[in-house]
Amino acid sequence: MRHLFPFALLGLTACYVGGWPGLEPPRDQSDGGMVIDTPDTGPGRFTFHEDVAPILERRCGLCHGASPKFAATTALASYENTQAMYEGQPLYMAIAERVRAEQHRMPPPSQPQLSNSEIGIIEEWALHGAPEGTRNSQYTWIRDVEPIVRVKCQLCHGRPLVGGAPYPLQTYADVKGNTVGGMPLYEVMAFRVVAPQNAMPPPSQPQLTEEEKQIIATWALAGAPEGEVSAPTWYQDVQPIVASRCSLCHGNPPAFGAPRSILTWADTQALHPTLNIPVHEVMAQRVGAPSSPMPPAAQPQLTADQVDVIKRWSAAGAQEGTYVPPPDGGMPDAGSVPDSGLIIPWLDGGTSPSPGPGLRFLDTHARLDETNNVPYTMQVTDTEYACWSYRVGGSGTQHAVYFEPILDNIPRIHHVMLFLDRSGAETSEEPVGPTSCLGFPFQADGINLADFIAGWFPGRGPDWLPDGVGVDLQPSDRIIVQMHYDNVTEPNLTDFSGFRTLITNEAGLQNAGVLGSGYIWLNSLNGTNETRETTCTVNRAFTGFAVIPHMHAYGTRIVFDVQRAGTSQWQVVTEIPAWSFDDQPIVPVATNLQRFNPGDRLRTRCFWNTRGNTVRQGEASQDEMCFNFLYHYPLIPDAFTSCVETGP
Repeated sequence: MRHLFPFALLGLTACYVGGWPGLEPPRDQSDGGMVIDTPDTGPGRFTFHEDVAPILERRCGLCHGASPKFAATTALASYENTQAMYEGQPLYMAIAERVRAEQHRMPPPSQPQLSNSEIGIIEEWALHGAPEGTRNSQYTWIRDVEPIVRVKCQLCHGRPLVGGAPYPLQTYADVKGNTVGGMPLYEVMAFRVVAPQNAMPPPSQPQLTEEEKQIIATWALAGAPEGEVSAPTWYQDVQPIVASRCSLCHGNPPAFGAPRSILTWADTQALHPTLNIPVHEVMAQRVGAPSSPMPPAAQPQLTADQVDVIKRWSAAGAQEGTYVPPPDGGMPDAGSVPDSGLIIPWLDGGTSPSPGPGLRFLDTHARLDETNNVPYTMQVTDTEYACWSYRVGGSGTQHAVYFEPILDNIPRIHHVMLFLDRSGAETSEEPVGPTSCLGFPFQADGINLADFIAGWFPGRGPDWLPDGVGVDLQPSDRIIVQMHYDNVTEPNLTDFSGFRTLITNEAGLQNAGVLGSGYIWLNSLNGTNETRETTCTVNRAFTGFAVIPHMHAYGTRIVFDVQRAGTSQWQVVTEIPAWSFDDQPIVPVATNLQRFNPGDRLRTRCFWNTRGNTVRQGEASQDEMCFNFLYHYPLIPDAFTSCVETGP
């Protein structure tokens, strides 16, 4: 099943999505990438704890951790998770199938891929019954106890002490070298966490689980061993975390208000300009901060293990380690080579490679003019809208099923949108542009409005459409990429951003589109709790599978809800209770809410705090907007304007 990114593992709506034939990474032609049994190794040599768990943590843990995120419903964080049944078979067998599947492979093509050896480990582990291996029965401070104490105890027992806590529990020296009434502090810890009265943590704080209590008690009984662990290094441990969780903002150049790049080891060694400490120490402070954490609260948070890695790395001197090329001759993960730069398929004058039979990419992007495939020079202005149109071409049945934004000058981009001009008025075989295209939507041919089909806003990733669904394309259609540049204050700044669209010749797909539900107001906003709302009545049945909410920097909350025909109650479809312009999600619609029927009423509600400013409706960053864009099928005629209201 294809899914709107970012969801879907094993058909269970999660983070990694499967791909199409031909999008898989290169395979070992001699054995297909499978690890083959030999007399030297024997079958069943791979186990969950020693071999498979590290792969799942590194490649799948972002979404499929102990508390699944991004609409994921299945955890892959423990051996017990992998033994659960899924569609009539053990989950571990489904995992093994998806890591090599020709369609819907995990991870998706836009994500770092598993190496051949990683795939082989998972396959052989599953083939031989998914053996568990040995859990380490010797609990240690470094590996087992300190992560518990850091999360559950150090809010008070840190440095400085808070809330009357009598002693710190921050380092091994604290718990091993101190005594209370002649009793080692670690024994006092073990007693207090299981005490029937006055147990710690206090009732007002998050409590230890029974397993956590048992770990601390068993560790103390064994003499509180410290354990051994090699100090983390940048390349081996920290850089993969930064590349996947921090680089969206802390890239080169920084974006979305981030003050600096942390893409390279050298970046982390620089002195902070005001704190006068190395940047890696600031990173260690911020990733675990209870207030103002990094990533910010609107973004997916680091796991406890990832926070631990960064803290230990910094405390041990933030060593660089050794860069090791990726296995199997593949491409490195994004950002893994210092100053590797942005990989854009059209930078060398070419286009994306062929994705496989019946599939092709159409690359649409900003460029200097129709004849030169070189970056566009942005105008020096607060707000600029520039468009380029590209002929779809090809022949026969065609549908767009995947949209991947590829971004160059991120700090100057307000949004990137794709529109479809179905008029056939422009007959040029070559790209056309740049042209001015102020307005949303705009008249692509001077008569007809272009259809909005995909977009990038800060915080967004690629979009997969569901199985059996695609945006219908004709050879004479043109895909238009609209660049909204914001606050360009210097001359000669350039940009090469755009979209890569995957087009399939698969027949029988339902035509999808984007329904706009929103409000265009005439009077200005000026208040701490300004609100606007719009409603419309559905006149034909359709399925809505994802919502793209959109406001600007003054927005505080946005809601999309439905009132079913014949009822009086409103039911929330999607809601962003704490809006952030720098983290604009695409929200999947719950399966039980996806069907909309004639007589249903749709409602969009927007809330703002203008902070004393007078704010008008408009597309510039200092203006405001109020829209929920609903991905749906089959396509509703005049989808953008069918649910948009204009008022005071």
